[in-house]
Amino acid sequence: LDKYCVSCHATGNTSGYVNLDSYLHAKPFGINGNLYGSCQRLDGNIGMPPNGLPKLDTMNLFLIRKWCAGGCKE
Repeated sequence: LDKYCVSCHATGNTSGYVNLDSYLHAKPFGINGNLYGSCQRLDGNIGMPPNGLPKLDTMNLFLIRKWCAGGCKE
């Protein structure tokens, strides 16, 4: 998240009202499925990253899915 998301989704710059700059801020988006859904560009989610940028690579998508499926443990 730090490498790909926080530049647009942090305190003071919460694009789309999504703040991912800390565990406490990111956890709700992992729990509700929106973090993975947006990164994977699933139907019903706003695809990230935006503006025609390529989606995250397979390993990063796997890690996000694993974190979310595991209950977003710290």
